[in-house]
Amino acid sequence: MPKSKTKKTPFAFKIVARLPTLDEFARLIDAVGWSRYVNKKLLSKVLAGSLFGVVAIHERKVIAAGRLVGDGVRNVFVQDIMVLPEYQRRGVGTAIMDALMEWINDRTPSKTYVQLFTEKKNAAFYARYGFKGPEEWLYGMSVKKFEERLERRDSRKAPKRSTETEAVVPSAASTSSTSASRVTGVRCVLAVNDLEKSVGFYRDKLGFKVDFTAPGWSFLSRNEFKLMLGHCPDEKPAREIGDHSWFVYVDVEKIDNLYGECRHNGVTIAEDIANRPYGMREFGIVTPDGHRIVFGQPRG
Repeated sequence: MPKSKTKKTPFAFKIVARLPTLDEFARLIDAVGWSRYVNKKLLSKVLAGSLFGVVAIHERKVIAAGRLVGDGVRNVFVQDIMVLPEYQRRGVGTAIMDALMEWINDRTPSKTYVQLFTEKKNAAFYARYGFKGPEEWLYGMSVKKFEERLERRDSRKAPKRSTETEAVVPSAASTSSTSASRVTGVRCVLAVNDLEKSVGFYRDKLGFKVDFTAPGWSFLSRNEFKLMLGHCPDEKPAREIGDHSWFVYVDVEKIDNLYGECRHNGVTIAEDIANRPYGMREFGIVTPDGHRIVFGQPRG
């Protein structure tokens, strides 16, 4: 965890070797902003799958927690290190990790793999305990399972068929909905000159959430509108490419509410809201880089 820029007053807390209760666990998840990534209906099963857990308590209140999962022999995962925002960068996270690492040292055999996933900005915090990233050690991978099933997408090419076979007119079965490719989502990719400034605009002005980040990239979404922002400080800004700066038309509900939200947040309006002769009510905005977006809703 990054070092605090301002000195905070020390305070007394204690580490207790127990898992958080369901209410404590849910409250921590909400406080650190993980609610959209967690199925909160199944938190009891989440906790039941733990090897070990600890909580930090201050004035009879749980302010942080951490737990371990895995088989306890070959693999142990450090999981759900959460500290209430008002107590972060005050040594609480370190105390949680110290307790978890002590359990691992005392209870697991030689050659146990201890693993975790975190944002890169937190790498230095965990490096103190010997954790290494993919640039020095194993290449870790993960996939998020939300509503859609996880399926194999094989990128390897199928063996070539003969010319005669390729010339055959497709049968009804070959063009059925079971074999046809299906678009599952769209994410607009934009080059921006100042990544931090652009992320702030989409988050604070347009209500987007940061889904995840990678070096030089930020992935954001607001409902079904998904963006991929790439840091390109030396490229020509969108404001200098004329009509090519119009990059997406977004269908919305309650467009007048969205228009009011944009005006309230100081978003630059390129085209005021109006009813169009082709049956749409719409308005346009301009981003700090000059990208232009049109929001529309069918009239009626």
